[in-house]
Amino acid sequence: MANIYPYMILALVAVMILAFFYKAFRMIRKSGRIKREGYDARAVIYRVEYSPADDDSSETYYYYVRFRDLNGVERECSAGLSLSQKYQEGEQVNIRYLPDDLEFVRIMDDNE
Repeated sequence: MANIYPYMILALVAVMILAFFYKAFRMIRKSGRIKREGYDARAVIYRVEYSPADDDSSETYYYYVRFRDLNGVERECSAGLSLSQKYQEGEQVNIRYLPDDLEFVRIMDDNE
């Protein structure tokens, strides 16, 4: 019976790795869909979260925006992350979003 535990741990690690890649794949697809089909809006960065570097990752900045959708409803959404601090709280940015999926919006750079 004790010999089954390493296999259970290996299976759990495999499931976690698959879940990570699935989520990454969905985010890449969603980002592409936002770029192709999304609606443009002006937004304000209302929160910036900082995650310091550690042994496994580099420092990361997470951005959250507030904007009005096509119906004039004020929304608050995650707007992604960056490895450098590109934006400050209170700064206005151009975003693109999907009205049917407001879990994530994309901050559009000037060249997009």
